[in-house]
Amino acid sequence: MSSSAVKIVPPEEVGKNTTGQTDGMTRKAALVNVSDKICSSTMLADPHTSSAIHHHGHLDTIVYALRGSGGTLIWGPNPEDKQRLAPGSHALIPAWVEHQEANEGEEQVEWIIVRSGREPVVVNLPKGWGSSKEEGDGKQ
Repeated sequence: MSSSAVKIVPPEEVGKNTTGQTDGMTRKAALVNVSDKICSSTMLADPHTSSAIHHHGHLDTIVYALRGSGGTLIWGPNPEDKQRLAPGSHALIPAWVEHQEANEGEEQVEWIIVRSGREPVVVNLPKGWGSSKEEGDGKQ
């Protein structure tokens, strides 16, 4: 794609391309593989669901909480490693940081996700917190 061209993805096209998944969440690609530096997607979480513990490799991630009051970002096993994201909240998840998304509320949560790369990377960690360190930082 030319760097001077504008790319629009209408709502009905969001999610037609696949993106990395983790159990408990539905990720829908929006602008993927159209820029060498950035990509975007949406994440939907039904009530009382959570993702697997995972990281996004070398990509920094920005999360914007669009709707739903139960969205929670967890970045470690301790209670202080947990923050609720109310609609309108922004969060930065640095590269390689293990985390988990959860919807502890009664309504569906929707987040807009922007990552610092051409396409999303999702590395699920089946052994739990700290397992990427045991596996060479999960670089795949």
